[in-house]
Order: sequence, then C-alpha cells, then structure tokens
Amino acid sequence: MKHIPMALLDFLLSTDVESTYIADLFTVTLTNGLVLYATDGQLPIHFGGKTFLPSRWGAWHVTGTTCDLGPMSASAEFEVFSDSEELLPNWNISLNEAAQLGLFDAATILIQTVYMPDVWDDTALGAVIRFGGQITTFTPIGRTTLKGEAKPFTFTLNQNMPRKLLQPSCGWTLGDSGCTVKLANFTFPNAVGAGTSNIVIVPSTAFAQADGYYTQGRITFTSGANNGLSGYIQSHLGGNLRLSRPFPFPVAVGDTFNATAGCDHTMLTCQQKFSNLIPGGLPNNFGGHPFIPNKETFI
Repeated sequence: MKHIPMALLDFLLSTDVESTYIADLFTVTLTNGLVLYATDGQLPIHFGGKTFLPSRWGAWHVTGTTCDLGPMSASAEFEVFSDSEELLPNWNISLNEAAQLGLFDAATILIQTVYMPDVWDDTALGAVIRFGGQITTFTPIGRTTLKGEAKPFTFTLNQNMPRKLLQPSCGWTLGDSGCTVKLANFTFPNAVGAGTSNIVIVPSTAFAQADGYYTQGRITFTSGANNGLSGYIQSHLGGNLRLSRPFPFPVAVGDTFNATAGCDHTMLTCQQKFSNLIPGGLPNNFGGHPFIPNKETFI
C-alpha cells in the first residue's frame, strides 16, 4: 500500500487537484554510499532537505509499476536518458559507463510523487511513496538511453523450500544473522604495494596472517578510484591476494583497503579460526550438519 500524508490525501480528494503540478522524485543509493537525486520535472524540486535535479543525472522516467501476484512479484520499470557530459563523483565516468561496469548492481531506489498546487516547488503537502526497492537490472540500450527494473525488498522472500538443506557444510554467509561472527574482528587495513596487477593485490605491508587466511574472503577499497567497492578474494597465497575478477578501475600503489577473512564453511574452520562453537565442540552457530552420511559413490 502506498503511503499518503493525510494533508495530501485531503487535497487529492478535493476539486483543487485539477490545477496541480505533478512530478516523480528518484532517490538512488549505490552500494558505496553515493546518492543520486533526480526528478522527471522540468525544474529542480526541493523536498525533504534534498534537491532533486531534472537533468544532472540524466532524465529519469517511470514507464510502469506492477504488482501482478502481490508484493513479492511487484516491480517498477524506468528509463534514463543521459549524455556523457556529467561524470559521477569519484569515478569520473558517465552514467552509461557506470551501468555497463555494474556499479548500479544492488543499488536501492525510492520513487516518490509530489503534488504542487498552483506554485512549482511547493512540496509542503508531502509526497506519495510510489515504489521502494532494489535495482535488479540497469543496462544501456543505446548511446544515451538506459533501461532499468527494480523489485521491492520483499522479492528476497521468493525462496525455494525447504529453506534449510541438510548438508555437511555450513549454509550461512560469514557474518550474517545465522553465523553471528563479528566481521570487524577479522578485518584488517592495508595498502596496495608495488607489483600489484589488475587481478593480484600485493600488500604494501606483509599480512600478519598466514597464507589461506583471506581465501574466499572480501576486499573493500577505502581510497583511490575503487573507493567503496568490494570484491571477492579467490586465494591468499605467497602473501598476496588473487581476486575472483578485476576491479572496474585501475588499482594504484598506495590505495588503501580492508581485507576480511574468508570461510570454507567447515566445522573445523568455524571452531579453530572463528571460535564460533560452544565448549565441547558442539555446533553453536555452525549452520551445517557434519555428521550426516555422505553421498554414496557408485562405480
């Protein structure tokens, strides 16, 4: 159900609504914290202490919203018309390039509609929350046009059942609510050293942890062109980190990053590396079933 302030609802039910300016407001938050405020109106709109711009981040337009099978199957579709002149902060690339590099993956979007009686930018009546959720696709379909789709956060409830499978290895994600490991206790800062390539990170200061500690872990840059972006560590060998895929921007010597330990989802690692078992060796927050029979092998 859409949220409508009472003052705005009373206005919409009145005859005064016939002479009203209407515009959609877009609040897009990327995973690195960058927030874009856009509107499909022809002039800037001030609302909630923010300024929504009509062209700086491209011309945004909602093409449709649906809820065919209830909230878990709802969606919003939108298009963005953008040229290459305005560059995103920090990355210095256009909106189209950012979409091609996947920088809008998992970004959140809030779409609100404002009604401005008689005077443009008079948003005192509040706004109707038209849609809120996560961008699932956002791809260029031309030199200046992008098309996107978003799903409400409830789409994550679309899971196969049973949700928990009986398997020897742990099904939790390291640090989630099932695992409960405090990632801050296993995350350490460092910087990029000489000899780094686009796929192998050489630390400027040797890691205090032995090889393998960061295998299947995560690296997050805290400065440089990739500031705020994260990637997965394929292996930690010879004191260096090999990534599962290169970052979208060049990695420079001196760029700082945080490296987080990896987990192979075995009970031994849960006990010895993360101390996540209760005394006596019985599983506490370990999400696997190590004592069930393994699959039979046929010859």
